[in-house]
Amino acid sequence: MISSQPLTLANSVRERLPRNEVPYTLSVKLIRSVELPTTAKTAGFDGILIDMEHSSFDLDTTGQLCTAALYAGIPLFKDPHYVSRILDGGALGVIVPFIRSVQDAKDVVAAGKFQPIGSRSSANGLVSAGHGHPKSPLLSFQGTRSRRND
Repeated sequence: MISSQPLTLANSVRERLPRNEVPYTLSVKLIRSVELPTTAKTAGFDGILIDMEHSSFDLDTTGQLCTAALYAGIPLFKDPHYVSRILDGGALGVIVPFIRSVQDAKDVVAAGKFQPIGSRSSANGLVSAGHGHPKSPLLSFQGTRSRRND
């Protein structure tokens, strides 16, 4: 009988935050190579930020970069529109710009959490379907108004 152990992936960004240490990430906007996450890790970065907001990356490219980054650090992505799809593709964190209200923040959190807590549907067999991932993705909100709405 074949047995398998769950794969546990390190999340160096999440590990640094409780210790008040600054995690260093490389922002990716132009280079589409899946070798980039390994290069970033070798250079000392804790992870990569795949910036879908300011690049022409599509979901396929972003998913490939996220999968490659799982083993070299932590894939984070920045885009307000594809939260659940990019988490399904392997991202372990989300940076969401333009949060202007408490309801905006609640909607993003719901998109990142599985039902019945959130609105994200189960995607069995995908990279993010439980291979040692944390139960909740790392969420970060951006915008001057978001700070006033805490």
